Amino acid sequence: MKEPQKFSMSTGLPIDKDEEVKHYPMNNDDGAETAFFNFIQKAKESKQKYNLWLEQKEKETKDST
Repeated sequence: MKEPQKFSMSTGLPIDKDEEVKHYPMNNDDGAETAFFNFIQKAKESKQKYNLWLEQKEKETKDST
């Protein structure tokens, strides 16, 4: 099976098979991992606050009827 034509993400032009593909080193400072963890924690806290708000609204609705 023939390998599909590859295109440059920056220029959109076809890449020659002989052209070297640039690999950028990843930083090992875990910045992205920490940011993702913080995002998940904030989402959990936000969901808990939302659920408490919903419970209060339901109580208010039951009390008013």
